Amino acid sequence: MHEYTEKVAGHALTCDAYHPTSPDPSGDGIRKTLLTALSDSGLALADIGCINAHGTGTEANDRAESRGIAKFLGDAKVPVTATKSFFGHCMGSAGILEATCNLLAMNAGFIPPTLNFSAPRPGCTLDYVPNIARNCHYHAFISANYAFAATTPR
Repeated sequence: MHEYTEKVAGHALTCDAYHPTSPDPSGDGIRKTLLTALSDSGLALADIGCINAHGTGTEANDRAESRGIAKFLGDAKVPVTATKSFFGHCMGSAGILEATCNLLAMNAGFIPPTLNFSAPRPGCTLDYVPNIARNCHYHAFISANYAFAATTPR
């Protein structure tokens, strides 16, 4: 019988307060969130086998997220995938679907691909996993999810 030891090792909640429906194009809010989650986990960046990006496939998000992840990684090379390409953006349930998908993939020894990935957008220079799963044995991953915020005038 297999004994499961998987767990959420760390998390982070941040707010870049840039715009109600657009991420900060510098990626600094994304970098801060990833750094805080990694620190909370007690893991080192070298322990991370892949990053499941928020990956909505929009120009604004792709560029900002790629910049933020690049700043977070520095010189480290960590593969990046986006499982929303499989099931779309399921809003509030996206995070648990993505974490579950990555957990199953990790246990099976591969990184899931980003489907329908034709080419990186200009300025997006990470190690993406396009269209075909990549065999890889790892024991930790980051699942990144970001949300919009609306304010109500008082």
